[in-house]
Amino acid sequence: VDRHEILDRVWADVVVSDGALSQAIRTLRRTLGDDSRQPVFLRTAARRGYQFIYPEVLEEGDRSALPPGSTSGEPGSRDAGPADVSRFSEELEDLLGEERLDLPGPAPGPVPHGSGAAMTLVRLLWFRGRGAAHLAGLRWGSAAAGGALAGSLAGLMQALCFQVMTRGGMPAQLVLVDAAMGALIGGVGAAGVGAGLAAAEALSRMHRTAALLLGGTLAGGVTGWVAVTIGSPTLETIFGRSLAGVGGMPEGLALGAAAALGYAVATSSLREGGMAAPRGAARWRVALVTGSFTAVGAGLLMLAGGRMAGASLDLIAARIPGAGLPLQPLADLLGETSPGRGTYLVQALYEGLLFGTGLGYGLTRRPR
Repeated sequence: VDRHEILDRVWADVVVSDGALSQAIRTLRRTLGDDSRQPVFLRTAARRGYQFIYPEVLEEGDRSALPPGSTSGEPGSRDAGPADVSRFSEELEDLLGEERLDLPGPAPGPVPHGSGAAMTLVRLLWFRGRGAAHLAGLRWGSAAAGGALAGSLAGLMQALCFQVMTRGGMPAQLVLVDAAMGALIGGVGAAGVGAGLAAAEALSRMHRTAALLLGGTLAGGVTGWVAVTIGSPTLETIFGRSLAGVGGMPEGLALGAAAALGYAVATSSLREGGMAAPRGAARWRVALVTGSFTAVGAGLLMLAGGRMAGASLDLIAARIPGAGLPLQPLADLLGETSPGRGTYLVQALYEGLLFGTGLGYGLTRRPR
């Protein structure tokens, strides 16, 4: 049986490392009394998977073939004595020390307390992060790609709609500019929030919702702060205009929290932790729930005075002489003389929905 098939069937809705599969095989071999060097039941197919090679298969419930006193499917096996239990416990403890964090739903460990608790917690998080860094990195990249694709699609769809609404009055090159800007903004935002969510899934097995909220909120805030700190001076130098009032850290905090809450609710079936990896319709459900929560968060943010990407770009354009307002066609459609509260609300809901959907879909990609 191919190792990918085992991972996909046994852990269908969560991502685990190869260490989880290795530990499961070791557990089976110990239970069967098998030896990996001279296997009787399970043989490893190098770089492929595993093969069950025992010639006789005992159907479940049929214990007539077992010798008297035997309690396992291995012919001639005996009940484990105190020495065996002690030996198995020591082996299990060693294995858990190496592999338990690669498995979904490990038993809750002791909470550090007393003197040295902070250092113990730091070392525990470092150990967990080291074991899951590769998988978290792959998911972070997928989240960034999903956000970039969603942003590009949002910009392209918006530009094409405005092109139709203005009967070709919008320059054709602006369609590509909108798509590129959407990809850049969506990719950067999803990379930041996705990094926080991926790290939270990798580091925390208990209190998953709280960990996701903390990771998404902090990552969103940092992303917004970095974007304004680096991007604003650059654009001010290019255009020679102040960019005060554009979206930044508060918007990042709010969107990160909304996306994290939506993702946590959508993947709440993983109560014991792990990296969610639903498939098919379930994956789209996670993406759409995440997008819906993000859209609501974006709408509330706008009503509270915040600015999403489209509103920020509209503000920048208004300060450049001769530049048209990107959201003017939408304002005309909504009956506003210039982009106002209604225009910005619709734009925020639209941006939030696509951003959150792209983030959720990309984050749940199963690494290979």
